[in-house]
Amino acid sequence: MKTTRPISVPRLGLAVTVAASLLIAAGFAHRSLAVLLDRHDDTLSLAPGLLAALPLEIGEWRGRDVPLDAAILRAADVDDYVYRKYTRRTDGATVDFYLAFGMRARDLAPHRPEVCNPGAGWTMRHVRDVTLDPSTGDHLPARVFIFQAPGRGQVAVLNYYIIDGRVCEDVGLLRSRLWRGQASVRYMARFQVSRGFGADSAEGSTVDVVSDFAADATATVCELVEKLVDEADASES
Repeated sequence: MKTTRPISVPRLGLAVTVAASLLIAAGFAHRSLAVLLDRHDDTLSLAPGLLAALPLEIGEWRGRDVPLDAAILRAADVDDYVYRKYTRRTDGATVDFYLAFGMRARDLAPHRPEVCNPGAGWTMRHVRDVTLDPSTGDHLPARVFIFQAPGRGQVAVLNYYIIDGRVCEDVGLLRSRLWRGQASVRYMARFQVSRGFGADSAEGSTVDVVSDFAADATATVCELVEKLVDEADASES
């Protein structure tokens, strides 16, 4: 079962002055964090093409590879990635799935839905915290962002990170570890699934679809990432 908890997003208007102050503070924090991330940027790399081993069939979902624009790949700057459309056999529901490995530690800050999507013209309406219950029986955290844009409808984006084998709904773990001066992050992967919906479509059912896919795919993705990391470590030893 999945549980969701909406998180309200501050409105514009009287909060402009406060927002400006927060932006200044966030900019300082990001620059300071970037210095720490540069000092600890010793992440594990994977050879391109290894993530293609992710099964095209995951439970009731059937996938097909979709090419990504070269400009998007250059901006992402990852070691390896998979981008696919998966369709559920039972009802025809389709999602877009993106898995990336090898993001540099400092790149986790700017390459997030709440940053990238508004930069592409989408307005964030609100966010939901979601608990996934994959086949392993683990209750894992994720975050679903709801965006809208004129003429493009709305989209639900579920996003989480795998940081040294741990599923994290945001970059808080990375920040906390580096601020405390602990050892560098060994590896990172980004899991993202999205689905568009129109003004007349039900947001709740759309969130359910992306959450269903994430719950079905998480165990398979984590197992693949762990296997590839083990193989990379073995080749380095």
